[in-house]
Amino acid sequence: MLASIFKGLDFFLFNFTAFFSGANYGFAAFLATVLPAYFLGTSLLLSFFAFKQDSKLTETSPSASANPTHSVPAKKDKITLAAERLNQLLQEDEIFKNPELNIEKLAQHLKVKSYLVRSIIKKAGFPTLAEMISQYRIQQACKLLEKHGRKKNLKDIYYEVGYSTRKAFNDDFKKIMDCTASEFLEKNYNQKTNPPQIRGAFNALVS
Repeated sequence: MLASIFKGLDFFLFNFTAFFSGANYGFAAFLATVLPAYFLGTSLLLSFFAFKQDSKLTETSPSASANPTHSVPAKKDKITLAAERLNQLLQEDEIFKNPELNIEKLAQHLKVKSYLVRSIIKKAGFPTLAEMISQYRIQQACKLLEKHGRKKNLKDIYYEVGYSTRKAFNDDFKKIMDCTASEFLEKNYNQKTNPPQIRGAFNALVS
């Protein structure tokens, strides 16, 4: 194909030279027929080569559809699995009882990089690490208060669930339960010793 292009170019130069040298070697006919066909053919050939080159680039370049595994879905899967692992650590291993639990230590438990921990905590359903720890600690404290009542010292209870100070325990308890630990104990004691009247009325109906 390239040989035909160069051959036509030689023919054009030959006739062009002949015209200006006085030997009109069919130059008029050449201009009327051969030259337009030559330039048309050349354009078509160049377009063909350009099309083939684009096709090769398209075939060799990786496409998004050909590679279904992307970094973002893989990252989401990792976070989801880590969130499930986090719930397991909280419920079964009770890692929230560790007073020194922080982002770095939690990352070690989960075997992930520290920068992923906040995303994992949110995936597990908690806004922050502090709120996650507080909710689990107070939930456990309520279970202990219901179980032991006033028989167990309150200081022993808040130490057991991971608090280092009475103030931190009281603040979290009030925030989450909307009452103090003492009020919670009193309410729980009254419910056990004095059941609601509606319950007694219901028992009378079914007896």
